[in-house]
Amino acid sequence: MSDSWMIDELDYAGHEHLDPAFVAGYEQKQGNPDPTPDLDVLTAHGLGPTSIVVDLGAGTGVFALAAARRFGRVIAVDVSTPMLNVVRDRAKEVGLVNLDCVLAGFLSYKHAGVLADAVYTRNALHHLPDFWKGLALVRIAEILLRLHDIIYDFQPLEVQSVLDRWLNSATADPGRGYTRGFR
Repeated sequence: MSDSWMIDELDYAGHEHLDPAFVAGYEQKQGNPDPTPDLDVLTAHGLGPTSIVVDLGAGTGVFALAAARRFGRVIAVDVSTPMLNVVRDRAKEVGLVNLDCVLAGFLSYKHAGVLADAVYTRNALHHLPDFWKGLALVRIAEILLRLHDIIYDFQPLEVQSVLDRWLNSATADPGRGYTRGFR
């Protein structure tokens, strides 16, 4: 079956992610999140030194590099060549030989070889339009243990309390942040 009907994920990634100058400051913009809690979740679910983890939307590899120190094989997947160049350079600098980089996205990544033990993503899925998010989740649902994204940063059963907390902290001034109103 041909995937010619698929969208081009690169069109939705944001052109700044293709700019090496932007990529150089990417982690500072992101607040450089600590991957340890997410690694601990995967470990608690039984992943270990022989496990295979796919990091979709790997960016500059903060998670992938840390995961490669804990798990057997890590595949960093991103649609941005400059992002993957950073991952490759950092892996080489510290001698990580169990980290592979693949230029692809949620919809275009084709896993080869032994099935992955887990698929991880953080702050990348939101780049896809909603319909395509659903398809991306369907493709990875059977091996997904942790999804941490701007929109989906909680467990499904936590939705009510998370949204209540978020809406209760909303501002009345749209110039200062998110508002409670729907427009």
